[in-house]
Amino acid sequence: MTFRLSRFGSDRSGNIAILFALMMPLSLGMLGLVIDVGIARGQKNHMLSIAEASALAASMDYRDDDRGAARERAKTYATFNSNNVSNVVTDSEVEFGEWVNRTFTPNGRINAIRVTASRTTDKSNAIRPIFSSFFGMSVWDVSSSAVVLLEPDPVCILVLNPRRGDAFDIDPQAQIISPDCIVHVNSTDRGALEIGYRAIVHVKSLSVVGGIDQRGSASVQPHPVTGAQPMADPYAALAPPVNNRCGGTKRIKRTNTVLSPDLAFCGGLEIDASQVTLQPGVYVIKDRFTLKNGASISGDGVLIYLEGKGTDFFFHSRTSFNLKAATTGPYAGVVLWSDRRNTRDHDIYSKFGAHAEGTIYTPSSQVEFENDVVWEADCIRLVVDRLELDNRSKYASTNTKKNCRNNIFSTSSRLVR
Repeated sequence: MTFRLSRFGSDRSGNIAILFALMMPLSLGMLGLVIDVGIARGQKNHMLSIAEASALAASMDYRDDDRGAARERAKTYATFNSNNVSNVVTDSEVEFGEWVNRTFTPNGRINAIRVTASRTTDKSNAIRPIFSSFFGMSVWDVSSSAVVLLEPDPVCILVLNPRRGDAFDIDPQAQIISPDCIVHVNSTDRGALEIGYRAIVHVKSLSVVGGIDQRGSASVQPHPVTGAQPMADPYAALAPPVNNRCGGTKRIKRTNTVLSPDLAFCGGLEIDASQVTLQPGVYVIKDRFTLKNGASISGDGVLIYLEGKGTDFFFHSRTSFNLKAATTGPYAGVVLWSDRRNTRDHDIYSKFGAHAEGTIYTPSSQVEFENDVVWEADCIRLVVDRLELDNRSKYASTNTKKNCRNNIFSTSSRLVR
């Protein structure tokens, strides 16, 4: 009996099975932990994708005076991409702040948006691991953040008409030279933008809601983008000025003079072979406004408002326009405005002075640059219903960010983290 017991004691052939049985739960636990970690890592990457998409979406609706639309857009994109997980991005996880030296600081000078997408215990959407709960880890928190930098670019030309074919018509050999500027056409027509042969368009970006009819010999840089989203009229909420105190002179001929804005020009205003300086203020003209025979106008802090359905401005050849818009007050940035009720076309043959500054706003009317007209004014902007650049005419704005106080910005964006 002793011999047999000693043989049994020295026989270790079953120890491996026992050891394996003892190690099995631990091995399975480790394997489960590896699987859970992989799931968590995958979820963290998924949160990063959601954060990036939501941040870019928020940038499309960002306005400094109303951040609610941007925040809602971010949350909507998060919900759409979250695979039925609720509450992935909350209001507090959409932050507006400053990105400097690769660091995001909430608030301050707003030039960036940070979005954090997360699944946490506090939000009741944390990850519930499959195996790790055996080790006391019942939920895991994961989160990822993305920062999008807001890069405002000035809009030099905005064509508002929503349906018209050739809403923006660039005739043969016409030119737009504005490499730092955006050109945008709202029309949905398949020929919303027409570009004639040997025309040259060199801009920051050219986008059209509808389509483009482009002649093969035209040079367009960069390639136009179609199917864009419409751009809102930046002056839609601006109330027009009112002045019914008639008495402004109707005609100025062969004299140099100074005008004041006190009385409305109810019979129109014709400036003929004269140099006229406009004092600061709002000039209400209730009929045709004409420059002819080498006339010139200049002045700072000026808005010319053409009131009425049939009003018109007609600037003849060899005339010049060198006005600057006001920089403060309700009409800051607007230098020439045609009544919203007015559908009459406006013709320009004149040269705009290099120091002219302001937006020409004709929300219901076409502006036409006639043959050979050259505009080279860095700070002239166009917000018009329709626009036509006739043969060999030219719009040039080569230094658009140079203290142009009337700049209208469209915010582009790029991920920086």
